[in-house]
Amino acid sequence: MTTVAFFNNKGGVGQTSLVYHLAWMLGEYGRRIIAADLDPQASLTGMFLDDARLEELWRDGTAGTINDGVAPLFDGTGDIVASAQVEEIGEKIGLLMGDLTLSKREDELSTQWPKCLDGDGRAFRVTTAFARLIERAGEQFGADLALLDVGPNLGAINRAALVKDYRSLMPMAQEAKRPMFLLKPADGAIGAHQWAVLECHASFHDLARELLVRLDRRG
Repeated sequence: MTTVAFFNNKGGVGQTSLVYHLAWMLGEYGRRIIAADLDPQASLTGMFLDDARLEELWRDGTAGTINDGVAPLFDGTGDIVASAQVEEIGEKIGLLMGDLTLSKREDELSTQWPKCLDGDGRAFRVTTAFARLIERAGEQFGADLALLDVGPNLGAINRAALVKDYRSLMPMAQEAKRPMFLLKPADGAIGAHQWAVLECHASFHDLARELLVRLDRRG
């Protein structure tokens, strides 16, 4: 499984929207996708799931988020869960669901990071927890690609999320948001809106194809 991490230290560049739409477009190209929401704001999860599922997930404390997947390790009762919960979004997309409480893992990640230099076994397990959970979810789902959406910062969660040898992509506002601009035509007529939707779809389709070409070149 090839993993692509989407990261920009600046927020508001269209990163989460890009991950969301590329997941669907890559699915149209026949690839099986794991979308991993590692941003404590959980915006990607909010885009994929409806309000009823989000309420069940967060308000009612239903287990199954990416935070729940690493909880036994961080709480000192074991390692990451043996079976990652992957929320199936259609036939080709599996979601590792985000969690609004994920940020509470920052302190432990920061504490364990320097201990890796001493060869501390638990420090390595904590630091690689997200990478291992994503790999496990990919194996369960039979994914070809994993797309990681991380927060706009240089914090400990992002450092741990990007610790593996991933491909990385830095969305820039002009390019990442360009397809969405088409959905705001000056003409409010129905025909103009339909044209904009089709152009938006085509733009993301082209981005997905270009991403696959570049990944294939790099092997």
